[in-house]
Amino acid sequence: MAKQTHYPHPNPPVYKIEQYILMALGIIMLIAAGLLVIVAFLIPAPLFVIMAGLIVVLSAFVWMRLVITSPVSISREGISVHPAFGKERFIAWSEVQEVKHYPLLPQENHEVVRRMMVGKRKYHSAAGVMLIVDNLPALYRIAGWLVGEHGKSIIALTNRTHEDYAELVNRVEQYTDKNATYSGS
Repeated sequence: MAKQTHYPHPNPPVYKIEQYILMALGIIMLIAAGLLVIVAFLIPAPLFVIMAGLIVVLSAFVWMRLVITSPVSISREGISVHPAFGKERFIAWSEVQEVKHYPLLPQENHEVVRRMMVGKRKYHSAAGVMLIVDNLPALYRIAGWLVGEHGKSIIALTNRTHEDYAELVNRVEQYTDKNATYSGS
């Protein structure tokens, strides 16, 4: 494999803490759903089963957050995704179907408090792209449903979760130029 360029999270300790909290929250949600089902059978309470189902559905968003904007490495052959939990995934550039604007980021007018805390000079609005790939596991497909890609799996690259975002996007555009369609940044 050719030389890889790594694009980690801008603040690795915060990223690690966030990932551990999300993992704990996901596990707690699944345990709570299981306990609700058990209680529903011990005392006749069918609404507890519905509540358990709702918790499982909501936990999917927590699990998605664990993988969707993971640190990445790029080489001429493809992009490697490095989630905090689970195995590393390699995606060849030929597997990337499309590169689009990532719509799950906050708009500038929704970040009034962030702009005040950071300061007007240091504030940068959120920017991101998503790579649409069709052969990743279910956790990656959840975000695909959320952004309107109807079950296709996606990986997001944003300026809030990846160092050297401009360089990262330029390299993605360079390598996907022949294989995927690109729409926006």
